[in-house]
Amino acid sequence: TDPWNLLPMSDEVTSEVVESGQRTEVAIGDMDMDDACPAAASTDPWNLLSMSDADVSNEEWQEVSSLVNGTRPADEVVLKLSCRDKLTQASMNRLVGPRPIGRQRDTDLWLEDEVMNCCSLALHEMMRGKELDRDVYFAGTYFYQTMMELRHACVEKRDVFTYKNVEGWCRKSPRKNLLLHRSCYFPVLVNENHWIGATIITADRKIEVFNPSGRRDVNQEVLNNLYKLVDAEYDRLDDKSCIDMDGWSKVDISPDKDSHQQKNGYDCGVFTFLFMYFHSQGLPLSFTQNDVYSCCKGRGARSRLAHLLWKMSKSRTVIDISQDDDVETPR
Repeated sequence: TDPWNLLPMSDEVTSEVVESGQRTEVAIGDMDMDDACPAAASTDPWNLLSMSDADVSNEEWQEVSSLVNGTRPADEVVLKLSCRDKLTQASMNRLVGPRPIGRQRDTDLWLEDEVMNCCSLALHEMMRGKELDRDVYFAGTYFYQTMMELRHACVEKRDVFTYKNVEGWCRKSPRKNLLLHRSCYFPVLVNENHWIGATIITADRKIEVFNPSGRRDVNQEVLNNLYKLVDAEYDRLDDKSCIDMDGWSKVDISPDKDSHQQKNGYDCGVFTFLFMYFHSQGLPLSFTQNDVYSCCKGRGARSRLAHLLWKMSKSRTVIDISQDDDVETPR
């Protein structure tokens, strides 16, 4: 069964995997779904995310639409997902698109830290109570930024791996050490203007990075920095025999420059969210720019994401993963 049964996917989508200097082109549409998570092979991915039309009334869509197109004061909180994770009217306005206003800038639709942090929270909530609950960890937006001191007040001290800044988060992960999870996912803000996704897959001894704009030098930098995190977490293990540190690979699974998914200057955050979700579910990374606005009966991933966040705020059962009391808020 095609997991994208709501989409007219006529073109074969491919991704190029780079490992140990070798490039292998993989036909995503032909990937063996038996290697994916058990539920992924015959289930529409949007249904797994509760982003389908199955249980969404017209009244709900109208309320979500009023939020993303709202005109309340920019700093007014309109959604509260946890005691610390809140979205303002300005944040919700960033979920509209593609650029409905002629004078609107690309930067007006970038998903800022707060929105992306809630995306990680949404994925964490989606996993809660399921088979992979404690096996998959979604880091908050500030994890990588804090680990690399990307917003340090002193410019000379930025972009320096500082494990102690995130050790508290690592200790408070469900399994108390990131290497004891099947996989960990990280949203990474590059140069304060572009989101990419990365994952540590302990079972496969692999670190992967996904950049929706294609392969860039920064991708390798992120891979190298996350390997430092792997090394630091290994040193913290009491029983080191449970983790094999030999033969770890660092793989750039970003599409090449001719087939990259993102075709504009403001959807990187949406693509990063989709990467973390699809990859964690064992689904092929077959989403495209068209899916951001036209999939799922024309509503698109941005609208679905807005509805998902709205739905979470209504349930108010989510667990706060964004901050810890012993970890300083990034500067």
